[in-house]
Amino acid sequence: MVGGILNYIERSETPREAAAYARQELREGDEMLKTIFTIGVVALLGLFALKLIGVLFFPLIGLAVKILVIGLVVYGVMLVVAPGAARALKDKVNSPRRY
Repeated sequence: MVGGILNYIERSETPREAAAYARQELREGDEMLKTIFTIGVVALLGLFALKLIGVLFFPLIGLAVKILVIGLVVYGVMLVVAPGAARALKDKVNSPRRY
C-alpha cells in the first residue's frame, strides 16, 4: 500500500498542471456540446425552411393539380362527346413545334 501511494505521489501533477488538464477536458466537453448545439440549430433552420417552402409552394402545387384534373375531365368528356375534336386536340398537342 505504501508503494502505491509513493507511485501516486511521484506521478501526481502540480495544481497548475492539474488545472491545465481540467481546462483541456472542459474544452473537449465544450466541443461536444457545441457540436450538439450546432446540429440542433441546423435542424431547426431546416424545419423552418420546410415550413416556409410548404406555405409558399403547396398552394401552387394544389392549384396545378386542380387544373390538371379539370383538363383531364374535359378531355374525357371530349373523347365521349366529340372524338374528332379530341383527336385534333391530341394531334395539336403532340405535333412537333415550329418556331
